[in-house]
Amino acid sequence: MPITETDRSKLTVEDLANRFRGEMVPLGGKFSYFTGMPVAEEDLKQYLNDPIAALPPAICQSLTQIGVILVPYLEKGNGKEGDLASYEKPQDNRVMVASRYVSDHNATLVFAIKDEEVSDYHYCFYNAIASLVVRNWPAEVQESFFACCVKS
Repeated sequence: MPITETDRSKLTVEDLANRFRGEMVPLGGKFSYFTGMPVAEEDLKQYLNDPIAALPPAICQSLTQIGVILVPYLEKGNGKEGDLASYEKPQDNRVMVASRYVSDHNATLVFAIKDEEVSDYHYCFYNAIASLVVRNWPAEVQESFFACCVKS
């Protein structure tokens, strides 16, 4: 269910995640989604079903519950509040394409999709998933991984 006209004021990513967590539509075991705007079924397949289906099972097993929220635009937070979801395009220097809110038991990934190419969205989606995977690695695995990266 998209956000209604009366809800169109800017919401922080944290507020958005908390407010719509209970209304998210399940997508398999680990993922669910919510749209902050109307999105055609064929587009949902490209934004959600296809990239999630492409994830290796071992990656999915390592993840906590993940909510994906699709909104028109995202705006960088101003330091006093977090990043904002918006129906109005922010100034160019404040535009973001992805943000996240992570709690102890789940993560919410928020993506701005208006005026964005699906291929760019996929890049941001997989980058966000990678950042969640790395969060769950034991410290010694992280150190080993980053040591290899520095040597390359």
